[in-house]
Amino acid sequence: MVSPHGQDILPMRLNYDILIAVMAFARRSDVGRVMSTCRTLYRAGVPHLLRGSIKIKSAAQLNLLCEYMRGDLPYRSRYLRGLDLSIYADSLTEDAAPPTPFVTLLSEYAQNLEALDITYTDTLASVLSSALSTSKSLRTLTISAYSWDLEHLLREIHAPIKALNITFEDEWHGDGVIDMDPAIICAPLKDYLEYLRVSDADFATSHIQYPRLKSLRVGGCKFAEIEHIFNSFPNLSNLDLRMHHGNDTLSALDIQEHRMLNIEAQQRGCWRSLRYLEADLLSLYMLGVQSTVDSLRLVFGLLNEARDGPRLRAVLSDTHPSNLELSLPMHGFDLSKLGDLLDPAKDRLTILLLTVEAHGHVDPSPALNAMFSTLSSFSIRLLYLRIRWIWTNPPSEGAHLSIRSRIARAPDAPAGQPPAPPPTSGTRVSTGPRPLNAMDKEAIALMAMHALPTVQYLYLLALNHTDIWEFQRRPRDGLGVRERSAVRLTKEEGRHILREHGLDATKVNR
Repeated sequence: MVSPHGQDILPMRLNYDILIAVMAFARRSDVGRVMSTCRTLYRAGVPHLLRGSIKIKSAAQLNLLCEYMRGDLPYRSRYLRGLDLSIYADSLTEDAAPPTPFVTLLSEYAQNLEALDITYTDTLASVLSSALSTSKSLRTLTISAYSWDLEHLLREIHAPIKALNITFEDEWHGDGVIDMDPAIICAPLKDYLEYLRVSDADFATSHIQYPRLKSLRVGGCKFAEIEHIFNSFPNLSNLDLRMHHGNDTLSALDIQEHRMLNIEAQQRGCWRSLRYLEADLLSLYMLGVQSTVDSLRLVFGLLNEARDGPRLRAVLSDTHPSNLELSLPMHGFDLSKLGDLLDPAKDRLTILLLTVEAHGHVDPSPALNAMFSTLSSFSIRLLYLRIRWIWTNPPSEGAHLSIRSRIARAPDAPAGQPPAPPPTSGTRVSTGPRPLNAMDKEAIALMAMHALPTVQYLYLLALNHTDIWEFQRRPRDGLGVRERSAVRLTKEEGRHILREHGLDATKVNR
C-alpha cells in the first residue's frame, strides 16, 4: 500500500489485545474519533465506548443505544456492563405500558450488565422482574422505589448481588415518611450482599442475618435500636447512619434514655469488626456504639460547645478513634478547650482532620495558636486543617484584608526548602493590609510546628488552596542537635502521604 505522497504504508501489526489496552487511556469522545479511522480500531474501541455506566436521559438516547446495539449484538452486548435508566424511567407515565425499546434493551441487549440504576414503579414491575430473573452477571443494583412490591422484585433476582442502593421515595404515601425495614425487604439477597445503602429505614427485626455485609449506609432511620442492627449485620466494618430527630424536638431525657438502652443492649453483643463510623453527633450519641474504631467522621454542621461538648467526649470514650474528622466554629467555640474535649481519644488519636469556620474580617491566628497549644500533649502525626471563611459583608474583587499574625511573615522559600525561622521577640510584626489570597499560612504552619512536637505533616486548606508541609528534624551546626524545620511539599507528594495514611484525597478535600 502506498500513500498519496509515495511512501509505503505498513499494515497495522499490533496485537489486538494491545490495541484494546491502549484504547483504555483515551476519553470516550476520543475513542469515537479513533474508531472512525479503520475497521480494526472500530472493533477494538467498542469495549471502551461502552465502558462505565451509560446514562439514558431521553427516548431519543434510548433509541440510539438500541440501534447501536443491534448493529453487532453478540459482540457489543458483551461490553454493555453499566446502565443508568433512572432519569428516563422517571419520565414514563404510570398509566401507560413501557415503550418497546425500553423492554428490548433490558430483556435482550443488557444480559451482561454488572451495574443497573433504575426507578421501580408498578408499571415497570413485570419488565424488571423478567430482565433481572435471567441476569447472571449483575453485581450492583441501584433502585428508586415507588412501589410497595420491591421485595417481590428482589426475590426474582438470581444473580449474586453484592452492592444494593435503595431509595424509598416519599411519594408513596404523600406527606409523611414511611420507614421500611431493609433487613426484611432485602432478605432475598442476604447471602451475597456486601454493601447496602438505604434511606428512611426502620430496623425492627433481628432474626434475618447478613453474614457477608461489610458496609451499611443509612440516609435516615427511626431512633435505631442498635441490637437489631448488630444482630442483622454482625460483621460490619463500615457504618454510616443518620437518625430522624423529629426536628430537634427531643428532650434531653429522651436522648439519654435511648442512649442507655443501646449501651445496655451491647452487653449482649457488639461489633469487634467495626473500623469506620460516620454520623452526626446526636445520632452517634444516641446509638452509643461501644466499639473501638480506626476512623470517626462527624458530619452535618458545626459543633456547639455547651450542648455538644459532653456528647463529643462521650462518643470518643465509646469509640477511641485513631482518625477523627469534625467541624468547629471559631466564633462561639473556645478552641483552647479542644484538647480537653478530645482527651478521651488521646491514647489512640494520630490523625486529625479539622474544619474551622472563621469570620472573614477576624484574624484567626490567636485562636489557632491556642488550639495548637491545647493539643501539644497528643501524639498526632498528621493534621489536616481546613479554614472556611464566612463573610458578613463579602469584600469586593481586589479588596485587601488586614491579618494580624503572631509570627512575622517569613520570605517565600523555594519548594522543598525550609522557610525562614520564626522571629525573635524583638522582631516587628507587620499588621498592614495584604491581598485576600495571601493569608499568612506559613506563620500558621510554624505555630503548629512549635506547638505540636509529634506532628509530621500539616495540610492547610484556606481560600481554595492547599499548602502542605513536612516537619523534619535536621542536625544543626554539626553539633548533633536535631532541630525541626518546615519543608513545603508538592501536591503529588501530599496525595501520596494521604494514601500512605489510608486517606482518600478526593474525600478529604470535599
